[in-house]
Amino acid sequence: MDLHRTLPDTFLEMSGAVMHPLTLHQRLNYEVPLGSGIAVASAGYMLGNGYVPGNAVITSVETRPTPQLLDLEDALCSIADRERFSVRYYVLGENKRQVVQVLEMDRRFHRAARWQADRREGLWHPTPCRA
Repeated sequence: MDLHRTLPDTFLEMSGAVMHPLTLHQRLNYEVPLGSGIAVASAGYMLGNGYVPGNAVITSVETRPTPQLLDLEDALCSIADRERFSVRYYVLGENKRQVVQVLEMDRRFHRAARWQADRREGLWHPTPCRA
């Protein structure tokens, strides 16, 4: 089995935060089923201001479930700058305890883009947020 294929080849960058699909190792170590949400690798400015930690798994934005990265991208990109919205998440290792935080969208200082790896070239290519 090619273990490189189990690593995420895409991530979402928004307001300094970096979010990606859960890795195989995260799912196995924390007994998280596939499609259980999107991992926060770095909270950045927006998530950090809302006290969402870097080891969180986002399960919904407002009332929209986010089992896949494109679902999270669609939900976040539809929110206007400075608009308040809710995020539901849990912390890895505490999968049964859901937390809801209200955040404020901030697009002033950081670009919003989904990055995709090209494994042949060894490069990452950005796609701007579909707002």
